[in-house]
Amino acid sequence: KMTMAFSLESRVPFTDIEVFNLSRTLTQEYKVRDKVTKVALREAAKKDIIVTSSGRTDAHVHALAQVIHFDSDLDLKANNYLHALNCLLPKDIRVIDATIENEEFHARFNSHDKEYIYKLNMGPYSMFERNYIYQFGKKLDVEAMREAAQLFLGTHDFRNFCTTTKDETNTYVRNLFIFEITQDKDIITFKVRGNGFLRYMVRMMIGTLIKIGLHKINKDVIIPIITEQNGAMTNPQAKPPVGSIDNASSLNPICTMK
Repeated sequence: KMTMAFSLESRVPFTDIEVFNLSRTLTQEYKVRDKVTKVALREAAKKDIIVTSSGRTDAHVHALAQVIHFDSDLDLKANNYLHALNCLLPKDIRVIDATIENEEFHARFNSHDKEYIYKLNMGPYSMFERNYIYQFGKKLDVEAMREAAQLFLGTHDFRNFCTTTKDETNTYVRNLFIFEITQDKDIITFKVRGNGFLRYMVRMMIGTLIKIGLHKINKDVIIPIITEQNGAMTNPQAKPPVGSIDNASSLNPICTMK
């Protein structure tokens, strides 16, 4: 018996996708799970396998380095799995790395951190980039957003910056290590890294920063929203979500554990 670990890339230009626990019932998840099963258990195994991923992305988010694992009794080299899977997977999902791990490896629990990259265009509308970069079309105060973003860093209860219910999580506490905002002409890039994210957490934080960048609200609203934990407060979301990439990184041994 061996444990196979894969790093997946998923980009869907004109359709919707979520990539998360691959045993659940979304259409795209079934495609991945079924294709993995066909390769891993081809004729010899003839049984179902459980595929586990490092986590889920928000709706419409493109996944980069999404890691999955499953156990197999077949004696195949990791590289053979990689090529076989890429022959069977749909064109919008690719295996970019494959390794054989010990039985203790777990794609979710060995994850060290995750990273979201969100791009926003302040300039003229671009039909070619609309599925990867939020076509905002308005000028923002980038320096004001940078200052405000630093208030999210550290360990906080983010229940007011998500739509995750109490039944879906044991804790709303997350630790953010990096929140960078860079600008290249009209393109603003938000990079957020932490030990995990709640549903729409990044989108809601960035939605708040956009309002700060428009001078509609002040950065001083952030701390009260974080510290108010009765779930009654609401926040603007950045829309649409197509500018996001979820990078499930730092998985041992695919990426270095820190």
